[in-house]
Amino acid sequence: MAGLDPAIHEEKSVDPRVKPGDDELKAKDSVDQTTVYPEVAAGCGRRGVGCIEYPPARRVCGGDFRWCREDRADSRSVRPVFGEYRQGQRRGRQNGGRRFRQAPIELLVEDPHNSTDRAAAIARDWFENKGVDAILDVSGSSEALIVQRIGDTRHKIVSLSAPGAERLTNEGCTATSIHYVFDTYSIGHTVGTALVDRGFKTWFFITVDNNFGYDLERDTAEIVTAKGGEVIGRARHPLDAPDFSSYLARAQHSKANAIGLANAGADMTNTITKAKKLGMIPGPQTFAAMSLRITVVDALGLETAQGLTLSESFYWDLDDATRAWSKRFFDIVGKMPNSLQAGVYSSVTHYLQAVAKAGTDATDPVMTAMKAAPVDDFFAHDGKIRADGLMVHDTRLFQVKAPEESKYPWDYLKLVATIPADQAFPPLSQSKCPLAKK
Repeated sequence: MAGLDPAIHEEKSVDPRVKPGDDELKAKDSVDQTTVYPEVAAGCGRRGVGCIEYPPARRVCGGDFRWCREDRADSRSVRPVFGEYRQGQRRGRQNGGRRFRQAPIELLVEDPHNSTDRAAAIARDWFENKGVDAILDVSGSSEALIVQRIGDTRHKIVSLSAPGAERLTNEGCTATSIHYVFDTYSIGHTVGTALVDRGFKTWFFITVDNNFGYDLERDTAEIVTAKGGEVIGRARHPLDAPDFSSYLARAQHSKANAIGLANAGADMTNTITKAKKLGMIPGPQTFAAMSLRITVVDALGLETAQGLTLSESFYWDLDDATRAWSKRFFDIVGKMPNSLQAGVYSSVTHYLQAVAKAGTDATDPVMTAMKAAPVDDFFAHDGKIRADGLMVHDTRLFQVKAPEESKYPWDYLKLVATIPADQAFPPLSQSKCPLAKK
């Protein structure tokens, strides 16, 4: 395994099995980072679109978490139900309603089934027939682009956490949308900057043959070459490729310092597991798995994932704030959260704080309040929502620990470098969003 020297020391961690007190789960009338409950994010990483409702007309919706609505005659009472996690399902039923400023909150869900047409139909129905004021998250860049456009035509807020396309805050930007967690530029520039600075000068890319893969490779290669590195080879594979042996053989033969995996999902995990079988993990070449999340590390196991590097905005064991929130999440789900789940929670909190400050759920004053206030919570510090809708914040490069380095459950990652927001995200002056020029 190619080791990386951490830029800073990790703080002393705590056992995630220690559960928070019940008082942390009680509803509060004021909005802070403990008011929007972890159930909001608990199912993130699944396909779907969800909704938080403020009866009779004040509603905010979110997506990418598998929640089910339990219909009741009294629609003013909240009944969140987890379709995926039995423990969370019981908790949702036991807790009953959540309240914000004395208004009940209800969570709804629709699943677009990876279909842009279905995502569009859901967004139109919510905005036109159900009084929805804001949609949050939305899984998949294609779905996000069309939901964002529909929100624009209806003058409704759309805040996106799971999609990664740069186009969302460039050519596709709108005055009522926010891109919250990451984009391909931030992944590429985090991984590329940190690794080249540590001597990984030569790169080989294994890239999925679609726009996501091309964007991720381009953004990473751009910073690698800008910092004096070199891309000495690449291999393109189709989506859902049956075997990765030949691509990995080419990467190994290149003797590149770093092998960039510009793919995701099953393609990424199959590449990693095949590399392990071929004896490349651990090995002299470092794999940069640019779409990797801690939940995937957990599924792969440290024996297979050791030494992989990844870009993340959030890790549960960074500091006291991340640990406190993550333990509450763990108590409900039985797993530690990834950055997408934490980002959904943070974005919903930021929206609710803006509603409270504006004194209304009307789009313009809420958007003004969201852009005026920094994002300063367990997820990000001094994050800012720019004119083009991009929320810029510090990002981090992590390396997966070897099995013998892990000291307690979910002790999977070591921090290698922190990349400041102005380096992790593109400068506003380069944005193709018309709103950035005003």
